[in-house]
Amino acid sequence: MQKFLAGAFAIALAFGALTSVGCKGDGTAKSGSGSGDEVLLIEMEEIILQPGEQKVVKVKSGKAAGAESEKDTGVLAKAEGDKVTVSADKEAKDGSSNVTVKTAGGKTAKLKVTVKKGDMPEKDK
Repeated sequence: MQKFLAGAFAIALAFGALTSVGCKGDGTAKSGSGSGDEVLLIEMEEIILQPGEQKVVKVKSGKAAGAESEKDTGVLAKAEGDKVTVSADKEAKDGSSNVTVKTAGGKTAKLKVTVKKGDMPEKDK
């Protein structure tokens, strides 16, 4: 019985040591600290644009330092602190593409942009 208890104690001790290794630090979030560890969260995951239209998407958490759109889609993106302006030029291709918003520390968020030619419903105009 003593060998069983000693073995169980050794397993419990090893488990405790292994799980405590990942618990170092003060447990506080570093969002907005400027250390590059901030989280980037944008207001929407997807928007729909017509050619020639632009929309502004708010940054809910973090600070956007830049934005890149996929090449040859006609979709353009520009980041300015707490907002990202996305536009579709008049010759934009129908379909979906992605805009990647980045922080200065390298964190990213993706925004799906769908370009649809034609009339939008009255409620969306």
